[in-house]
Amino acid sequence: MSGGHYAIIEQGRIGQILSAKPMDRRTIIEEAAGITKFRVRQRAAEARLESARSISVACPTSLPRSNGPVNSLRRQAGKARRYRIKKKSARTLRHVYVAEERSLVSLLEQNTDAFGQRH
Repeated sequence: MSGGHYAIIEQGRIGQILSAKPMDRRTIIEEAAGITKFRVRQRAAEARLESARSISVACPTSLPRSNGPVNSLRRQAGKARRYRIKKKSARTLRHVYVAEERSLVSLLEQNTDAFGQRH
């Protein structure tokens, strides 16, 4: 069953669910919700990932010795870092510019009002 369907629970099963241990209750609810298969897939994926990690740790000599891709990635990371810094600086300057512009407009309006009141 999936989450969008109603579940019919046998008589006596409710008491069993309520008196079950928390982990057993969780298993029953997950089965009713239909997410057990996703848990199984998650565990299988985690096992494959752990297997891959253990292989890569056990055989570091099998990794390519070329530093070309690593150096390229370092350069890209450096460019990205500099871009973020420049973008932040530009944003700060934009905020300062907008604040100064508002201040100048306000002063201009005050001077215009003062000039209009004198004449």
